[in-house]
Amino acid sequence: MSKILLLDSNSLLHRAYYALPGLTDSKGNPTGAVYGFISMLAKLINDENPDYIAAAFDLKAPTFRHKMYDGYKGTRKPMPDDLAAQVPVIKEVLKKFGVKIVELEGYEADDIIGTLSKKFDLPTIIVTGDRDSLQLVSDSTTVFYTRRGITDVVKYDEKQLLSEGFTPSMIIDYKALRGDVSDNIPGISGIGEKTAMQLLAEYKTMEGVLENADKIAGKLGEKIRNGVEQARLSYTLATICVEVPLDITLDDIAFKNPIDASAKEMLISLEFSSLLKRFKFDENDTEGALLKEIEYTSVEIDTIEGLHDLFGKNVGDVALSVNGGVKLAFSSDTEYVVKENYDLFGGVTPEDILAEIGGSVGDRKIIISDYKK
Repeated sequence: MSKILLLDSNSLLHRAYYALPGLTDSKGNPTGAVYGFISMLAKLINDENPDYIAAAFDLKAPTFRHKMYDGYKGTRKPMPDDLAAQVPVIKEVLKKFGVKIVELEGYEADDIIGTLSKKFDLPTIIVTGDRDSLQLVSDSTTVFYTRRGITDVVKYDEKQLLSEGFTPSMIIDYKALRGDVSDNIPGISGIGEKTAMQLLAEYKTMEGVLENADKIAGKLGEKIRNGVEQARLSYTLATICVEVPLDITLDDIAFKNPIDASAKEMLISLEFSSLLKRFKFDENDTEGALLKEIEYTSVEIDTIEGLHDLFGKNVGDVALSVNGGVKLAFSSDTEYVVKENYDLFGGVTPEDILAEIGGSVGDRKIIISDYKK
């Protein structure tokens, strides 16, 4: 059966930005968020094989929630400049990939995704780093929640959600009682996570809690009675709108795979050559015509002395990879593979290699992926 993939793009860009901090191209332009986003898209396309994809974006203009409550998202910091600079880039990438971008003034990406998830009667996957979208889980809609970074994903269907004590509608009731610091939704003052869950376990819904406030003894009952207005406001703020006026058909979000060759050109221009092999491109592209731009020579270095000499003969920044062995590059046309050569009696170890690089690098910039490893 056909499948729809809905991307909460701003949320995913934030996840990618903080997962790959400081990544830039050779000109110093920030690219980490774009790289991470495309990496995630590649995995989703290959794993899920969607027939339709839509990428929802937030706009800067106030939404109906801001007009309803001045403090909505009032505690959020502005988007970092180097992340904001990558938003138009990822939009251009998505256009090249044939992914429909959907945004509408007055509504958030959540609302667009919610509307599209209800609009078409097809299995739907929502990919987001925002737990608000869990209220959209249904027998036909699964939420892929990116818990950390871009690879730690929890797949929420109704069964998984229930295992954590929630039904989809309870997500809204819970936020109405407890509030939400990230969105600056007030909730009822003094009610935290455990109390909200206990109240919902007994009274089922927010309205059930409010209707029984007079029966709840002590300070808790007083807090609830004093917080009726705030709770109902919070409920409205937390509820995703599923009736956004979108003039979108299934044909508008149809996704063609293999992807147009122009997307390959853009990945090369962004210096994302490592991502090329993760996508299928249109067969009409002349084989190798674009890849020719990134051909390179591989040279083996088998001694510490040779590695030391290499730094003496090459100037400028160095790219370093430690995945599956140590590799270096001072330009895009030559790769140096440093050969490990050790046994029980000693020899050149990975630690020796990295120690020599550390001593030789000087003031050069090191460009490296998977730095933590």
